[in-house]
Amino acid sequence: MGRLCRQRPITLQEGKGAFFGKGKGLSTKDVFIIILLIVSSAAIAVLIYVLFELRRSLRETNKFLQRTEEAVIPAIEELQATLKNVKEITDEINGMTRDVRQVTSAVGQIGDQVGELADIITDANVKIKANIGGFRAGIQTALGVLKDNLFKKGGSNED
Repeated sequence: MGRLCRQRPITLQEGKGAFFGKGKGLSTKDVFIIILLIVSSAAIAVLIYVLFELRRSLRETNKFLQRTEEAVIPAIEELQATLKNVKEITDEINGMTRDVRQVTSAVGQIGDQVGELADIITDANVKIKANIGGFRAGIQTALGVLKDNLFKKGGSNED
């Protein structure tokens, strides 16, 4: 202990190192080592500060991610429900489209059948007109013959 009290101030003397070597002053090597220790200590202090700031930033980032997740989960659930509704609506529209196709096909078939019926009616109408025309002509002829025969027989009484 007594030795610590009797130490002399450190002085720079070239070539002799009292601090690390055997001489009375500090050598250039000793000064370089001291500067290196001071710079290393400062770098370690800055590194510790940066690590604490990084840790704080990570905590803040985790809090932000947790808040974001809490906000996003309901939105995702709502989006899933909306997609389910859109799928149901799409399925219903597909069913309606199928029904419209079937109705359109049925209407087309009915149109074809109406066309065929119109052809049949037209053919029947032509035949009926021909028959009526023939019947009319037959009746006119019969009436003409009857009238001729009646007037001939009724007026002359020759038979």
